[in-house]
Amino acid sequence: MEPSDPNSHRRRYDDGRRHNQSRAARPNFGGRPRFSADRRALMTTKRETTPERLTGMAGGPASFRNVDNLSESEASMEFDSDSGDVADLKQDQPSKKRVKLSEEPTKPKWSNPDPYTSLPPPDATAQGKRKDVVHLIRKAKIAVENEQAGRNEVSQNADFISLNFDDEDEGWKAPNDVPTKPAFPGREIKAATGAKRGKQKAQVPDVTPLHTGKKRKHTHVAAVLPEWWIPRGSAGTPWCTRATDHSNIDRMVEWLHLEMVDFYDHVKPCVFEQSLREDLVNRLRKHVQKNSGLPCDVKCFGSFAQGTYLPTGDMDIVVVSKTFEQTGNRAFVMNNYKKMYQFFRTLTRAGLASHTENQIIAKARVPIIKYVDPYTRLNVDISFENLSGVVAIRTYQDWATEFPILNVFVAIIKQFLKMRGLNEVVNGGIGGFSISCLVYSWLKLHPKILSKEIIPEQCLGELLMDFFDFYGRDFDVTSTAIQMRPPMYISKNNLILGGNAKIKPERLTIIDPNNPTNDISGGSSRISTIFAAFRAAHGALEDRMDELRSMPMSERKGQSILGVVLAGNYITFETQRDHLEDTWDRRGRR
Repeated sequence: MEPSDPNSHRRRYDDGRRHNQSRAARPNFGGRPRFSADRRALMTTKRETTPERLTGMAGGPASFRNVDNLSESEASMEFDSDSGDVADLKQDQPSKKRVKLSEEPTKPKWSNPDPYTSLPPPDATAQGKRKDVVHLIRKAKIAVENEQAGRNEVSQNADFISLNFDDEDEGWKAPNDVPTKPAFPGREIKAATGAKRGKQKAQVPDVTPLHTGKKRKHTHVAAVLPEWWIPRGSAGTPWCTRATDHSNIDRMVEWLHLEMVDFYDHVKPCVFEQSLREDLVNRLRKHVQKNSGLPCDVKCFGSFAQGTYLPTGDMDIVVVSKTFEQTGNRAFVMNNYKKMYQFFRTLTRAGLASHTENQIIAKARVPIIKYVDPYTRLNVDISFENLSGVVAIRTYQDWATEFPILNVFVAIIKQFLKMRGLNEVVNGGIGGFSISCLVYSWLKLHPKILSKEIIPEQCLGELLMDFFDFYGRDFDVTSTAIQMRPPMYISKNNLILGGNAKIKPERLTIIDPNNPTNDISGGSSRISTIFAAFRAAHGALEDRMDELRSMPMSERKGQSILGVVLAGNYITFETQRDHLEDTWDRRGRR
């Protein structure tokens, strides 16, 4: 251990004292000495009154023309003040700093003038117009810049492309053969020729505007979805073949009647489609009954049960327990996502549902599981403990027995709305059963059918025209509701629904035939668009029939009336049918 220094305490005291003195000498505590702005080197350095120009300062765009070289027209410009400004200026100046104008100066000293005390040269005080120096400087600067721009080698180069997008060439005009709009499938390109627009015939039926002839009022219609646009080089009417040519018929409504039958024959279910769809239901029924642990059944409803499904139509299935059928108490309580996902997992493990193409909607009014069957590639919708759709099937079967043409009408209206995205309730459209109610109530209340003036099975064309005209022009959705039992039109003002349901005047109201307190079309927020499409379809069909009526028989070959409202891309129908037919062949046509 080192010996202690007897003077160490004194040294520590002196060091601390000096430290405190140094801190006290600083008035600020920021750690840096104060600095006064007026002591900067720039402010203290003495400089010449008129420094010489640096190298390069004489040239460049800041150069000016000599004022003496300017013409009088360029230099002449009046001051805003009157001629007494100079006299006033003399009186305002202090006496000791005034310049005596009486003595003729030998030479005006303008090398370094004082802007506050100096006066213009003596000759500038003469009466008359005086030069505005600021104006001359500006003109001189602009002239120099223009002269330099004229010598710009880059701007004079013909290969140089300017990137200045603000300056447009006012003399440029578009070529006459440039199309003004993009070309869509099934439409001709209208060139900007400057000629007056008139009637132009499309190469194939124009399904988007639904009009090929003269313009009519209220012909606006929802556009056909892009996936339904007519392919290039196709007529978009696969139901029109050589075997189904009706061009030799003079009566247009009869032609339309036969073409409606041809369309239904083309899209109606085939034997192998019906067989494979029934097999899908049976496979699902066996799996649910085996793995649920409850006595239950799998039932169908919707278009498949009605027999009105299209080739790509969904399969609507409901799982119902025996307890619910007998007492109304739910045995399958699918009220949250976890329980529905557990049920869906059993389907994927059994190979009945796709792992990737699926969706579980647990918080809807009717919870549903959506998936794709990997065997048939059909879309399947499964719900639980809900018999309203099953009961509606029995009602529709009774209607179809009364009107055998109901399936034809429903198939045409469903396809018409499907092509425009108006057949889904989730998108504000109307579903299959609401379409069935529209068609049945209209047939039931048709004046000519009630009076037995016409036979419905023989007048499909006339009835289709009347359907589009009635719902497109005559039916008032804001004040009229449709009652199904018995069929009649009633006022919305006197209508009372069950629960907290409210009648909305801007939406279609159809009273459930099996529940008079339920509105089955309450979600039809786009009903005005649907009825506008019906109105446009009526006008398009009339124009098409007028056009064909005036056409020579030789030019009618292969033409279609129904194509103006239903022509489109039916490749999805053909692809799905080919797949089901191949599957049916591999299974041995059972």
